[in-house]
Amino acid sequence: MGIGGAFAVVGCLKLASSWFPVNRFALLVGLMVAVGMMGGVFGQAPVAKLVMAFGWRDTAIGGGLVGAILSVILWLVVSNHPPKMQGNFVEDKPMRVPF
Repeated sequence: MGIGGAFAVVGCLKLASSWFPVNRFALLVGLMVAVGMMGGVFGQAPVAKLVMAFGWRDTAIGGGLVGAILSVILWLVVSNHPPKMQGNFVEDKPMRVPF
């Protein structure tokens, strides 16, 4: 789970640094962690019911298909750089991470 989750974390950090002002970076990282933890807490019961009903292989294949569909949707919707907006909502330069 750690190897798979590492790619999601890096992607979220990249989007947060490109799309939002620098002073919101810590808030967005906190929201990312909170949503990830809520998925772990609230996702266990539905997955357990799916495994009991369909078996672990079909549940894993279904989860993989849902993940692939979500990946395609995100690839089509999210761009590397935000469109230029009126006002000062988006920084011109992304934040540089010190490591």
